[in-house]
Amino acid sequence: MSQRRLKIVIVEPSGRRGLIHYAHGLCSALADAGHQVLLATSVDFETRGVEGGYEAMEVFDRLRPRVVKLLRFFTTLASTAPDVVHIQGAVHPALYLVLMKAARLVCGARIVYTAHEVAPVGKKGAIGGERTLTRLYAGADAVIVHAAPLAGELSERFGVPAEKVFVLPMGNNFFLSRIDDKIDSLTEGAGGGKTVLFFGIIEPRKGLMHLVRAFAHIRRRVPEARLRIVGQPYEDVTPYLEEIERLGIGDAVETSFGYVPMEEIPRHFRSAHVVVLPYTYTAQSAVVATAYAFSKPVVTTDVGGLPEMVEHGESGLLVPSGDEDRLADAVAAVLEDDGLRQRMGRRAGELAATRLGWDAIAKETLKVYGA
Repeated sequence: MSQRRLKIVIVEPSGRRGLIHYAHGLCSALADAGHQVLLATSVDFETRGVEGGYEAMEVFDRLRPRVVKLLRFFTTLASTAPDVVHIQGAVHPALYLVLMKAARLVCGARIVYTAHEVAPVGKKGAIGGERTLTRLYAGADAVIVHAAPLAGELSERFGVPAEKVFVLPMGNNFFLSRIDDKIDSLTEGAGGGKTVLFFGIIEPRKGLMHLVRAFAHIRRRVPEARLRIVGQPYEDVTPYLEEIERLGIGDAVETSFGYVPMEEIPRHFRSAHVVVLPYTYTAQSAVVATAYAFSKPVVTTDVGGLPEMVEHGESGLLVPSGDEDRLADAVAAVLEDDGLRQRMGRRAGELAATRLGWDAIAKETLKVYGA
């Protein structure tokens, strides 16, 4: 804990999904460390009813600034003179750049930016190109990323000096595992079978087609295996449905397409035997952090920062991206061996509590703040 009580403003405009979950965890841990924390986020933000020990201000409407509320927010910044303004960003760099410049105008705070997506250009919904990203990174006093390869990308692609880049892990989502799920409180194995869970936004880089094809092989080895696909599509899902039908595995595949409210997340993870991330590209993944919070083993590809999160053979298994045979073998191995699966689940829970623990992450974040 810092000897001086800091005034910290965390800005997370979306109020949804992994970004607000991360912001909630960080705000809570910083508040627990004795600092004054204000979260500036969206109306009806997902964690609104979750106790965190910090104040919240609804400034945005799902990433769209509300003029009156935004003016009130910047008036608050000017009057309270925070020590740090910390922006959580992903796919809207133009918005983050405007917020950063405005914050600089009204207060003399240190500006920290966490790049949950280092280069979101071309992603659905992304607003702002390479030039905007370069200006965004140049304008921050410090930039946080979640994996070492991303720090290198910042330096090589955007010219960000190494001394202003900091690598901090994703935090755990233990608070999700404590939600009283009144919708359908499933436990592992509920409904019979062994469940393979794919969870999250569905887009080409997530490699879902590789998992669909691998699952045909998994089913032959583990006849009781079931594949549950849960998430909001950012692409046409027809090719996936057609492939499922072509492979004759429709009776063992359950799909739930659409936005997943926070209170529904626990049931999907509680009922899973293994969580699979067949990604072809990613910076890092909150899905792994969430799986660990529920003490679930993972099978992931070896892309981006995933190898830094997954202890191969301990908390899960790593396979080469795009290798459907290796993917099928790894998932089947976890499903077939109850002892292995339970041991990996225990290690996943340990990592959630230690390496991904918010107290440790808050301590490192305070160093970034200069505390």
